[in-house]
Amino acid sequence: MPTPTRIIHKQRLIKWSVDVSIYLAYLSIEKALDKALYEQLLPIPRRQGFRFARAGITLPNEANGLQHELCGFRRVAWLPNVGQKFGVWRDVAWGSVDLSPAMERASKPTPCRSLQR
Repeated sequence: MPTPTRIIHKQRLIKWSVDVSIYLAYLSIEKALDKALYEQLLPIPRRQGFRFARAGITLPNEANGLQHELCGFRRVAWLPNVGQKFGVWRDVAWGSVDLSPAMERASKPTPCRSLQR
């Protein structure tokens, strides 16, 4: 039986959303390396025609949440006790950033391999 997440991800309704992830050591977050990486990463799905990018943040992690906010993400969901990290059950927050606020009508997103360099 498919999981709820698998069902949601296969829906045609959200094909204009993409999941993004950056994993860094804590000291890298203090140096804002995640912001620099997102500044390089987010233009790619924007060029592909995606409307939203989503990212999961393991909680508690105020520094990481703040960095995501500085990159334009806003918290859209909180999932309590959905994963383990270092043997402890953790909450996960989902953030979303609007890549194309002016998009009125969407066409099918372009595969990455089809983008001009």
